[in-house]
Amino acid sequence: MKFQNKLKLLFAFSAWFVLAQCVFGNPVNKSLDSLRIAIVRQQASLDSVQQVRSTQMLKFSEVNGQINEYKIELGKQRQPLLEFRLNAALKKSRELADKISILDARVNQIKVNLQELYKQMIATLDTEIRSLLSSSNSKTPNQAALNSSQRLSKEKSGYFSRLNSIKINVSEWQNITIEANDSPQRIMMKTTLLKDKAARLERVILQDEERLRELEKDKKMQNEMLVFYLDLSRTLEDEQGIFDRDRLEELKDQSENFAREIQIIKSQISENKLNSVNLYEKISRFTQAWKKKLENY
Repeated sequence: MKFQNKLKLLFAFSAWFVLAQCVFGNPVNKSLDSLRIAIVRQQASLDSVQQVRSTQMLKFSEVNGQINEYKIELGKQRQPLLEFRLNAALKKSRELADKISILDARVNQIKVNLQELYKQMIATLDTEIRSLLSSSNSKTPNQAALNSSQRLSKEKSGYFSRLNSIKINVSEWQNITIEANDSPQRIMMKTTLLKDKAARLERVILQDEERLRELEKDKKMQNEMLVFYLDLSRTLEDEQGIFDRDRLEELKDQSENFAREIQIIKSQISENKLNSVNLYEKISRFTQAWKKKLENY
C-alpha cells in the first residue's frame, strides 16, 4: 500500500476515533445505548404479545360464529345436542375472553413501559444535544459535533412520534369498580350503568352485523360482475381484439376494497363481542356483590 493511502487511512481512523469518543465514549451515550436496547426489547415483547392476542382473537371469532349458528338452529328446533354444543361454545368463549383480557393487560403495561422509556430517551437526547452544541465553538465550529447533534435531533423526533402514537385501550366501563364503602344502592346504581353500556354495545354489534351482511352481499354481486366482465372481455378480445384492462382493474380494486372493509367490520364485531362477554361477566360479579352487601347491610 502506498504511503499516501496509509496516511489517508490513518487520518480517517483518527477522525473516527475522535468522533466515537465524542459520541459514544461518555456516560450519557452509554445511557442512550442502554435505553435503545431496552426499547428494542420492549417493542419485541409488544409485538410478540400482540401476535398471540391476534391468534386468540381469531379463535374467539370462530367460537362466536359457532354460537350464532347454534342459536339460529335452536330457534328453529330445540335439540339437546345443540344445547350442549352451545353451552360448550359459550364456556369456550368465556375462557378465551379471560385469556385475551390477560393479554390486553400485558399489552397496556408494555405500552406504559415504552412511554416511560421514550420520555427518558427524549430527555437524555436533549442533554446530549446540548452538550454537543456547547462543545462547538462559534468561531471554530466542530463539524463532527454538529453532525452528531443533527443525527440525535432526528432520532429524538422519531421518539416523539412514537410516544404520541401510543394508545392505551381501556374501555370506560373497565374503570367502574366497587369500593369497600359502597352501599347496596350505590352498587346497584353502578350495575345499572353497566347494564346500560352492555345494551348499547349490543345495539352497536347488531348494527355492525347488519352492515356486514350488506357488504358481503355487495361483494358477492361485485365478484359476479367481475366474472361476467372477464368472460365478456375474453369474447370481445377473441372476436374484435378489444380488452378493456382499465375497467377490469377498476372492478378488481372495488372487490379488494369490499374485502378490506368486510375484514375491518369483522374485527370490530369481534372486539365488541369480547367487550360484551367481559361486560356481562362484570355485571354478574356486581350483582353477586350487591346481594352479599344487602345481606350484611
